[in-house]
Amino acid sequence: MKISGHEPCANYCAVPVFRLSGVRFARNYSLFVARRVKGGICPVLEAVSTGDKIMRYSFSLAVLLVVIAALGCQTAPVKNTDSPTVVTEKGVSEITPEQALPAVEAAYSQFIDVRTPEEFAAGHAYRARNIPLDELTANLDRLEKNEPVYLICQSGRRSKEAAEILVKEGFAQAISIEGGTAAWEDAGLPMAK
Repeated sequence: MKISGHEPCANYCAVPVFRLSGVRFARNYSLFVARRVKGGICPVLEAVSTGDKIMRYSFSLAVLLVVIAALGCQTAPVKNTDSPTVVTEKGVSEITPEQALPAVEAAYSQFIDVRTPEEFAAGHAYRARNIPLDELTANLDRLEKNEPVYLICQSGRRSKEAAEILVKEGFAQAISIEGGTAAWEDAGLPMAK
């Protein structure tokens, strides 16, 4: 029996071979793993085995490259905070209550009232959270450093001080509301109790 023009070395070493797109494949890989004849491995089987190994390695390499390309083409996750940009400069800045309103109304805004809990309970700007100035450094983990932090107090003095603390602690933007809660209320902006 001939295989691709070769004489078999012995009856037991001939492996049935079929063609697929012009490339030889063995139907059963285990048939040529350890089949030996006098003087070493059957040259017919060795040729089929080597070609088959190349095909398997080529296929594995192709799959690996496709996986790497697919993983490499993914973009990094982007955190969408829905926070409109009112101030573009880094560090401490000051804006009016009217300018601050659209930013603090955004879904993920960081709007902090640095007054005492008693002052906060008496009335505060809508959506503001209370973190008193003397407790600010202990509560930095409650704030996102890479997002703007809008700060308000009663008159604007404590919020500026809080903004300077945040910038020293590595926050990108700390924005003080000019005139504080008094200016917020005078502008007719929403309040809460």
